[in-house]
Amino acid sequence: MFSTWMEQRNLPDFVSGEFDGELAISRFERLAASVLPGSTPVAVKLTVEKRSDKLVLIDATLSGRLEVACQRCLEAMEVPVDGTLRLALAANDDVVADAPSGYEPLLVDSGGIAVTDIIEDEILLALPLVARHAEADCPAPVATSQKVFADTTTPFAGLADMLRDRH
Repeated sequence: MFSTWMEQRNLPDFVSGEFDGELAISRFERLAASVLPGSTPVAVKLTVEKRSDKLVLIDATLSGRLEVACQRCLEAMEVPVDGTLRLALAANDDVVADAPSGYEPLLVDSGGIAVTDIIEDEILLALPLVARHAEADCPAPVATSQKVFADTTTPFAGLADMLRDRH
């Protein structure tokens, strides 16, 4: 029931109620490409209030732990995903004005909207742009800038000496 309810629907098709369940990462195409296969499902709790055929309010809480690759050592690391979402799905700008404060407006065209797309967007926003273990926890050695520059040679290092010897 829960996963079927999350599919694409038009605003008049929404029903008021509470929905609670887990969504497997494999349901999210873009998210599945960003996380490692061992990630656990994301728990989602939705409260839907249908105000009219043109306005639907959604309150959602998301929680889970996703595995991503550390960009320093390329080993798996867990990233917690905990968030809340308050959306006012509206058919047009006039209806958005009727939404209570604290809700982010989202215009829904006649093609409808899939709640899974909204949930996937929110999870993607919760992920770090560059996932890295803390320096103390990362198995990869962390290079310091002093060591990097000390070992670096420049192609023109001996040019000054050569010019001096020429005169």
